[in-house]
Amino acid sequence: MRQIIFVIPFAGGSSYSFRAWNSILEFDFVYIDMPGKGTRAREPQLVTFEEMVFEAYRQIQNYIVENKVEEYMIWGHSIGSYLAFRVVELMDINKLQLPKWLILSGSVAPEVTRFDEIVKKVETEQAFIDYIISFGLVSEKVGKSSFFQKNCLSQIMNDYIALLECKSLNKLPKQQCLIVLNGLEDEFTPEDVEKWFDHCNEKPIVKWFPGNHFFIFEHVEELFEEIKKIVI
Repeated sequence: MRQIIFVIPFAGGSSYSFRAWNSILEFDFVYIDMPGKGTRAREPQLVTFEEMVFEAYRQIQNYIVENKVEEYMIWGHSIGSYLAFRVVELMDINKLQLPKWLILSGSVAPEVTRFDEIVKKVETEQAFIDYIISFGLVSEKVGKSSFFQKNCLSQIMNDYIALLECKSLNKLPKQQCLIVLNGLEDEFTPEDVEKWFDHCNEKPIVKWFPGNHFFIFEHVEELFEEIKKIVI
């Protein structure tokens, strides 16, 4: 049986963002589409961080119950990392089945996240466009297109504004196993990443990969070869 990974996307991301993973056959990916994105694009978008946490929690728990899932993983990328962490907290509080592995990629612990810089980046649309182009969320051509600015920009900005609510996280449950993945060309330092250690009872597995903030879509086969060595 293939292992199930619930995937919580990055800001503005959805199930449609992960087409590069379609070639990976060892896992069943269950993507968490938030209202207003992906397969749920026509629904009103959520506004607050905690609304997003509860929505991700609801989808994952419903899937587990309906499909009698006994073992699974949760993977959050970028902002999705913080949502994934909080989902596991909620599961522990409610004494529900925890994931075998929690995978956090493209992120550092919130206490070293530069929230003051994020505030500046969402002050104006142009500043935010320049920012998301700079780290590869969108290309310069897409970021400057009228279609993107009219139909997509506000959704991504909303996710970043919601992130400003998440300035602290507790410790993971004692039995929770954590994997932290980041790109060598991203802005994070090893010291930043090691702050995740303060949120774990057991030392997490840390891996670095070639690429920038979206290394998860580069060299996909090599990425999942490393994941398989750990989780299978």
